[in-house]
Amino acid sequence: MVEQSELPFRLLCRDYNIPLCYSPMINGKHFVLHPKYAKSVFQTCPTDRPLIAQLCGHNPDDVLAAALKIQHQVDAVDLNFGCPQHIARRGNYGAFLLTQVDTMCALVHKLHTNLSIPVCAKIRVVKDEAETLRICRLLRQNGVSILTVHGRTIDAKKTNTGDCDFEIIRKIKQSMDIPVFANGGCETMDDVIKCLEITGCDGYMAAESILANPAMFVADNAALDAFQMSRDYIAHCKVCADKYGWSRDNKFIAMKGHLIKVLYRELTIFQDLRNQLGFTKDVQWIWSVVDLLQARRKNMEKNLYQFIYDKFTVNWYHRHWKAYEKLRCMDTWDLIVNECSKPMEEHEDELIELMIKHNVLSIAECENELKLSESRIMQLMQSIARKEELEALQKERERNSAANEAHLINAMFGDDGDESDDVLEVQEQYDDDCVSTTESEE
Repeated sequence: MVEQSELPFRLLCRDYNIPLCYSPMINGKHFVLHPKYAKSVFQTCPTDRPLIAQLCGHNPDDVLAAALKIQHQVDAVDLNFGCPQHIARRGNYGAFLLTQVDTMCALVHKLHTNLSIPVCAKIRVVKDEAETLRICRLLRQNGVSILTVHGRTIDAKKTNTGDCDFEIIRKIKQSMDIPVFANGGCETMDDVIKCLEITGCDGYMAAESILANPAMFVADNAALDAFQMSRDYIAHCKVCADKYGWSRDNKFIAMKGHLIKVLYRELTIFQDLRNQLGFTKDVQWIWSVVDLLQARRKNMEKNLYQFIYDKFTVNWYHRHWKAYEKLRCMDTWDLIVNECSKPMEEHEDELIELMIKHNVLSIAECENELKLSESRIMQLMQSIARKEELEALQKERERNSAANEAHLINAMFGDDGDESDDVLEVQEQYDDDCVSTTESEE
């Protein structure tokens, strides 16, 4: 993953029952030419094993040079033929090499014949099943020791993600005499078990799903809420900075990224903290955001918080494939957040009124979900009625004011005689008002 599986996050995952980790995707050419990039993208420590370094590129010599520099620190190298991002298109690597099979094979062969450690590869499937199977066979013939298969095509991403094709992964596994890892479509341990049963694969690689829930491989992770996982991650960041020379000041982007993903639902509620987290470069503040969020949550009535959490938020992993009703609710929540006084937890009645006003909270939900008393609901409805009446009066005043201004302008700049008379009448009225005002002042 690009800038996501850095050292502290890998150590966090190992705490959560993950035996094998991969480095962030390393651009082979940049790793050799730019020492600052090399130090930033790859750092490890004695407890960070087993570890596979994931490399990308299209020039076999560049990728081999990078692999030679780190082969003594890892257990294998992995060639990324699965990245569908725009940066991979621009650099001609990742999944964009799936149409350049000769280049893929040349990369595998070059590393296999020159390294002392195994060479692995990760691919996405292509639309033609026979071509997918052919690519896998050729990679194996050129020296791949472990093959990871993402069961989606290069176009299946973001809002077009769709389901993962476990059937094609099963066929690939049956055709291979090496370990095959499945990738894609799982977000819980139960999902992973089902995937392995269908595909017969030797393991499952998690990517986006584990960014949202680093504890997804823990059999019962109910006790590991987003706050606890975030605290554990921050603790590893501090240890890596103090003990292993991990440069936290250059890694604030990775830290913010992980916290935003793990705390995605909480930050959807308290959007002012989300915005501040997005802009800040203050590492100490980044580390404090968990405490700030938890304090805000505790200050909000428990039933109200839970209703908002369930109604208006989704896990980060689901951000691109929300149902229409959930999407509509989340858009409405953004409007409510903008309209409500801040901080919201200190204006709960106003927040509830706005949810009722925007038709995302019913009276029945006030009773059953928020556990509000009849008297409080009555007070809220009366308050809403008063505010709507005031809004109606204000709109009426604005309409009358606009109409008067339009009439005056038309009278002043009109062309017919009647309009001239109107101007005269307006001027006479203005003069009378001035005289009246002067007399009263005297």
